[in-house]
Amino acid sequence: EDRDLYPEDRDWKELKCRLKSFSSGSEFPPLESGTLRIYSNRICPYAERTRLVLAHKDIPNEIVNINLGKKPEWYLEKINPLGKVPAIQKDDKILYESAVCCDYLDQVYPGNKLTPDDPYQQAKDRILVEHFGQITTQYYKMLMGPPEGHAAAAESLNKLLVEFDKELQKRGNFFGGKAHSAIFGTFRNLQRNQTRYVCQ
Repeated sequence: EDRDLYPEDRDWKELKCRLKSFSSGSEFPPLESGTLRIYSNRICPYAERTRLVLAHKDIPNEIVNINLGKKPEWYLEKINPLGKVPAIQKDDKILYESAVCCDYLDQVYPGNKLTPDDPYQQAKDRILVEHFGQITTQYYKMLMGPPEGHAAAAESLNKLLVEFDKELQKRGNFFGGKAHSAIFGTFRNLQRNQTRYVCQ
C-alpha cells in the first residue's frame, strides 16, 4: 500500500493534501480565526524560504499550496495581485514577498531570533540575502535556461558561491557567527514543524 512508503506520516489525508494545490476555478478555503496561513508552492524556493523560517521559529501554521501555472482567481483578487508566492495571512492581515514575510515573522515571533540587534549588521545581512537571489537566478539558468547559456551560468554561480564561502569564513559556523541569522532563510533545508496542510 502506498502509505507504507511514508511511515512517518500518521495522517494519510494530510499527506495527500501536501501533494495537492489550489488551481483556477477552486473556491477560497475558509480561514479559521487566529490561524497563521502561508500560501505556498512545493517547489518554489522563495516560498520555501518563508516555510523554513516558520519551521526554525516553531510557529504553528497551515499551508495552502497554489498552482502557479493556473492560479486561483481568489488568490489574485484577495491575497496577492502579483500572483506570486509566498504570502502569509492571519485574520485580515496579509503580506507577500518572501523577504517581507520573513522579516515580519522574525519581529512578531521573537523566539529563535534570525536578525542581529545591531542595525548595521542587520543591513549587511540584508545585502547578502539580496545577493543570494543572484545565486538562485544563475542556478535556474544553468538547469533550465538555453543550453548555450549553461556554461556562463555555471561560472557565475561558482563565483557567487565562492564569495559566500569567503563571507562565511569571516563570520564563523553561521552567517550570524555562532547562531543562525536571516541568511538561514535563504537555504532550502526545511524541517518539519507545527504545520497542517489545507486541500480541497
